[in-house]
Amino acid sequence: MPEIILKNLTKRWNGFYAVDNLNLVIEDNSFITLLGPSGCGKTTTLRMIAGLETPTEGSIQIGGVTVFDSEKGINIPANKRKVGFLFQNYALWPNMTVYENISFGLKNIKEEMPVYDFVIMNNNRMIEILNRMQEFTNVLKDCEDADGKLIVNTAKLKLIDKYQISQYTATTLMDYYQNKKLDSKEIITNLLSANNKRIDEYKAKFISITEDYRLIKDGKIIVKNRKLDKEEIDLRVREVSRIVKIGMFMDRYPNELSGGQQQRVAIARTLAPKPQVLFMDEPLSNLDAKLRLEMRTELQRLHIETNSTFIYVTHDQLEAMTLSTKICLLENGLLQQYEKPLSIYEKPTNLFVSDFIGTPSINLINAHGVYQKDVFNLTIWDDHTVQFIPKNFKNYEQWYKQSLSEVSENMKKVYKVEKANKDRAFQYPIAKITEEYGSIKEDNQLNEQDFVIGVRPEFLNINDKGAFSGEIYSSMPTGMETTVRVNVGNYLLTGVVFGDVTFEIGSKINFDFDTENILIFSRKTQKLICKGQLILTSEN
Repeated sequence: MPEIILKNLTKRWNGFYAVDNLNLVIEDNSFITLLGPSGCGKTTTLRMIAGLETPTEGSIQIGGVTVFDSEKGINIPANKRKVGFLFQNYALWPNMTVYENISFGLKNIKEEMPVYDFVIMNNNRMIEILNRMQEFTNVLKDCEDADGKLIVNTAKLKLIDKYQISQYTATTLMDYYQNKKLDSKEIITNLLSANNKRIDEYKAKFISITEDYRLIKDGKIIVKNRKLDKEEIDLRVREVSRIVKIGMFMDRYPNELSGGQQQRVAIARTLAPKPQVLFMDEPLSNLDAKLRLEMRTELQRLHIETNSTFIYVTHDQLEAMTLSTKICLLENGLLQQYEKPLSIYEKPTNLFVSDFIGTPSINLINAHGVYQKDVFNLTIWDDHTVQFIPKNFKNYEQWYKQSLSEVSENMKKVYKVEKANKDRAFQYPIAKITEEYGSIKEDNQLNEQDFVIGVRPEFLNINDKGAFSGEIYSSMPTGMETTVRVNVGNYLLTGVVFGDVTFEIGSKINFDFDTENILIFSRKTQKLICKGQLILTSEN
């Protein structure tokens, strides 16, 4: 599978920048999720790579081939990029069977391809099967009714799946089985004789056959501009139907299938032409919660079995976390972070990423204080004095100066056309009993002494010896875990307590943050400073 490289990719409509100078390398055989809120540019990015949308600027390479370059005037159309599409709307033909839906695109393919001898290939396959006559007979006997009559459709499907043959080969084998007068040794002799005759004809034309039945002349594979043979089409349809487990539905129509089964048909149809890259735009959004979980499992397995490169668009961060090898998180057309899911969860680059990734959402707490002797001395929740002890971090002053410089450089970015959807500071949520968003201070009032503490819900540890005190605001048990909200004064914290436990609303509790993975951000630049430990020093 090919590597995909995006360089300075930009798409704008007048002054609206849907994608803003995106640089990305998508490795071979990866499962990349384009993630972000509605309108962030993820679908536009997908459509540009696929060739359905023309970028304003930049370049795209797929497998070392430049498929778009604004400066060189290159723009290879979508149907020449060998990519597959799977969208929210399955778009199955209602008047076609499952088999016809999957094979439809294959029938229209016409390109330079090697020439195969399918007669010899099928004859050899039948010889292999008939040499195991007892096994073959047992397979078909299992498909007979009480009167000993062969159930044709069941028998055909069993042969196709067991021996991975086409329906045409399976039909021939069943004819041999039903014709009791024919002897297997005689059939094998006839098949070998037919093969030898064809080979002799090829030799007369100075043509030989490879082990995979391609024809060779003058030491070169014979290539012809042709359509796929019916045997090739059938073998490919059967192969992808086995991958997505819909082989038994080949004769059904879409309206006779469940939503999950229709989704599998759409996947099979997309895989059938063997695309270099598979694009998926929110393909599970029409399914119910239980079926979405099942299909996520199937997509993960499918990625491994096909060795394909998947590019997946979703606004559901749980889908992104569970499926991806890497997540590309976008906001307002800008790349926020591009890393492995757990790396993003554990070490988000900024406040937006930390808040967007994670269910339940991270707890964000405004803090003010100073950095002295490698420790942050802070005040949180108006009257709690705490120490934030950094983990593997030194010299905050230098970090702040560098971070401020980077923000300043970004603000100076020059656009050919002024950006209408200007980049603004993320209005992060501070959970209160009376809901409030963002900082009360204006941006120009913030300085190096303003911080935001980030605490993942699983790090809130309720215990009798906890240094912090609070009150249970809500308790929502699910059996496996309980999501609890604790109010400290007017502020709310969300925690996850694992196990079959619940809490009485209004009860007093103690808690602490027993971890070195608390996050601290600069309020001025909104960038992550480091991880560390949060310790209460006094509570007024």
